[in-house]
Amino acid sequence: MFLLKIQRSFVLAVLTAGSLCMCVTAGGLLGFLLGYLCLGMTVHEAMIAGVIGVMGGFVGTPVCVALLRERWQKVAPSDAQGQDGFLGPASQPSTSAKTDPASDVAGESAGNRFRLRRLLARIGWLLLLPTLPAAIYEWYVWAELQSNGQPVQAEITSLGSSSSWRTAYHVSYEFQLPNGEAFHRTQEVSKEFQAGSRLGGQLPVLYLPTKPSVSRLAEENTHRMVLSRMAGTWLAVYLLILGAFLVSRKKPATVLK
Repeated sequence: MFLLKIQRSFVLAVLTAGSLCMCVTAGGLLGFLLGYLCLGMTVHEAMIAGVIGVMGGFVGTPVCVALLRERWQKVAPSDAQGQDGFLGPASQPSTSAKTDPASDVAGESAGNRFRLRRLLARIGWLLLLPTLPAAIYEWYVWAELQSNGQPVQAEITSLGSSSSWRTAYHVSYEFQLPNGEAFHRTQEVSKEFQAGSRLGGQLPVLYLPTKPSVSRLAEENTHRMVLSRMAGTWLAVYLLILGAFLVSRKKPATVLK
């Protein structure tokens, strides 16, 4: 019994440590790559997105621990036998008790619904990770620029678009500080905004005097609104799934007689 406790504690510690490292590393890399490659952030901005991803990894660690623990118990039947021995004679099922096939079917069906809702909730959380932190960050940058931003005229250096699940239009611009230091950034814009822009033209830009690498087009908010709509949609879907999941846990399983 004592050895079984040590074994279970060791396995739980390993699963927790492994889940923590995996979630934190994956969250940080996902946040950094999403910001740098997909959102057009500078390396400094992408590092902030990576930190947000790390925090998301901490939050997702308990879910990962539960998932790995469940999988480990399924592939370790000896552990289940050890649990039965650890529970003691009082918890052993009676061999003389009669089983009700209808009860077994109802219990199995309830278990399947429970696992399905739990899987959907996990998928919803994974879909929130790339959108919600990015949307929060864009609103934070917008608020900082509105209160502390310095206006400057930037030159359009390139116009382009990219297609994945949707077509995104981009404008690249460059501006210089009074000391001659130049900063370059690419930002998502609307199709109409890009159509009205031309190479070599001038655009008003806001940047932070304390961090000139943080800048945004003063008259364009397409990227921020797209992220907000995506994050709001996934958050609403996730809350609905989570609500259904919690309600289903409170309802007792119906046994057919």
